[in-house]
Amino acid sequence: MIIFSAIIAILLAVLWASQSTIFSISEESRNAALEEALSSVKNALDRAYLAGDGYEENITLPYRIAGYDYEINISGNFLYANFSGTLKGKILLAENISGNLKKGENMIKNRGGGLIIE
Repeated sequence: MIIFSAIIAILLAVLWASQSTIFSISEESRNAALEEALSSVKNALDRAYLAGDGYEENITLPYRIAGYDYEINISGNFLYANFSGTLKGKILLAENISGNLKKGENMIKNRGGGLIIE
């Protein structure tokens, strides 16, 4: 009976440790997906700013990241995303940005050094 109880205790400990590891890997995967999406948007906005007046680029934001809903916004020259309660942000080169990013298709235009998002 004591040996059986010890085996059950060991199995429960292994199961708990495995669950923690799986959760950690899943969270890292979601954070990596968010980082990739945020970097992609930052690169597109910085590229539009550096290219100069008249540049236009179409970017597509996913509707969900790793199966989860998210929000992405710009405030001044700061791009940030809220993803399941986690905030991540990046500093942009352009300071004059008008319009809002939305999930799906977005057109980025450089007009006189300012960026317009449609």
